[in-house]
Amino acid sequence: MKKLWLWTPIVIGVFLFSMGCGGGGSSPLPSGSSSVGVYVTDSPLSTYSQVLVTVLKAELANTDTGASLVLVDATATGGLTYDVTDLAGVLTLVNVAQIPPGEYNQVTITLSNSITLVDSSGNVTTAKFVPTGDTFTLQVQIQGNITVQPNATGTLILDFDLVQFNYDPSTGLVAATVVVDDSEQGYPGYGHLDKLEGRVTSIDASNLRLAILPEHSSIPVSIQVTPLTVCPGKGTGSACFNFLNIGDEVEAKGTLDLSVLTLTAVVMHSDHSLSPTPELQDAVEGVVASVDVGNSSFTLQLSEAKGFVPVLNSDGTLTVQVSENTIWEGFTGLSDLQAGMVVEAKGQWDDIAHILTALKVEAKVAGENEGEPPEPPAGCTTTPTRTLTDYGAIPFPEFKVEGVTLVSVNVGSDITVTASNGNTYYLVQNTKLEVEPSLHICVENLSSYIGQEIEIKYVMGGTNRVALKLEVKPSSESG
Repeated sequence: MKKLWLWTPIVIGVFLFSMGCGGGGSSPLPSGSSSVGVYVTDSPLSTYSQVLVTVLKAELANTDTGASLVLVDATATGGLTYDVTDLAGVLTLVNVAQIPPGEYNQVTITLSNSITLVDSSGNVTTAKFVPTGDTFTLQVQIQGNITVQPNATGTLILDFDLVQFNYDPSTGLVAATVVVDDSEQGYPGYGHLDKLEGRVTSIDASNLRLAILPEHSSIPVSIQVTPLTVCPGKGTGSACFNFLNIGDEVEAKGTLDLSVLTLTAVVMHSDHSLSPTPELQDAVEGVVASVDVGNSSFTLQLSEAKGFVPVLNSDGTLTVQVSENTIWEGFTGLSDLQAGMVVEAKGQWDDIAHILTALKVEAKVAGENEGEPPEPPAGCTTTPTRTLTDYGAIPFPEFKVEGVTLVSVNVGSDITVTASNGNTYYLVQNTKLEVEPSLHICVENLSSYIGQEIEIKYVMGGTNRVALKLEVKPSSESG
């Protein structure tokens, strides 16, 4: 296995490229080729409330042939724009690519030559990497080469290192430097968000399986549905295939196995009501900041943009315009929106008015990769009344703590638990409480498990840790 780490302040901070043994002939890749997952992340600390960076392309150079292999290419749709402050502590999947065996010594990243900065007071600044031009290219030379073995799997991580951020207000430029680090320090505390979007290319409902061609990729990826996979609006398991057609747009979240190019879905959305159309190529996702029913619009604090480079309002938000033609999924209309809700809007970006006209607005539930909020067991005397939005929680980054024990349970206006790591976790309506294997329990049951090992998945609401799932491990494991 060969690992290489590189970091550069704000521009692609850390690359990890690890090519190890893979899945052999079980992969649908060309004979001998290897598969790589391309992720983005950020270190957990930042002094900015928002930093929007647009990735256009990522390439790997072959030292034997001089050929350039494309790992990500989103130039045709305006790039992939991320609020990198929302990437803190989580590895977010961007693409899946194939790499022929060989020696590689250079990674080239092309970014839009525009960075939007929003400080903690809401002041918005547009910076550049270089004084002129629409794009900025960073070439990273790899000392000692990366050797890609046949039928291997690997990971390339693009880390926007905001801790090392270097912005010069006198020039309006962000300085990019590269430091090679081969210490193999890793990302042991980082969570993962494996999410793929693409068009359905085949359906095998009898085996709960389908294949999609992800955006910005030329490699089909299989989506394995399980009886527990949640498909909002359809149900679970086999119900996910109701009305599903080849060509439909699908978004699946779960766990990606690169060795066989299969994502096992925990939650999957499919959209057969909207055919592929250029009018839906522009998309944004974020937290609703304000709603203006009179002007048929709302504003978002962005977490992600696709298909265009967003230009923000003076308060750091982006305006979304709706109409009588807008399709609402999870809402009846604009009047249902409230500040703090997480939504995705698809439509057309107006680069002059700096407004996205939405043809579709969809509700995004924080922690939805854990499925829909479960029904509590019958007869529970204590159930949380508060929601994720009551604590200002957003869906990512998602974190996980394990190997800790339950110390106490506190019931009041807030329902919380404390763990042996010293942290407090808030329980809400969405929180799943389970004892392995998947036995749902009530809040009042938790006190009987004090001292036993637990695993908690949670998101942040300000400084509060809000639990998506608390699972009590069997006594044999905790011992």
